[in-house]
Amino acid sequence: MINQNTHDHFEQKPLILVVEDGAGEREALARVLRFEGYEVATARDAAAALRHLDEPIDLVISDLRMGKQTGIDLMRAWCERRPGTPFIIVTAYGDVESAVAAMK
Repeated sequence: MINQNTHDHFEQKPLILVVEDGAGEREALARVLRFEGYEVATARDAAAALRHLDEPIDLVISDLRMGKQTGIDLMRAWCERRPGTPFIIVTAYGDVESAVAAMK
């Protein structure tokens, strides 16, 4: 006899991509997100992040300042291919000009 209240499916956890050039910061944020129940992929820069375009990423959290390309560069490139993906850009360097550029 089959129990009608038993569900044999797994709830898919949201997948968050963390993009941060600092290894310690990247792993700390990934650890916190996993603890909160999210699936997490990580990348150290924009080029590595763009290799995740074919994955079902639900949210991208990116550092603003990362080597050759910024988080804003990543957001523009990502959204050209995957429009509608939510982005959060974080930085330890707060200035109004960067914030305005990110909002545009």
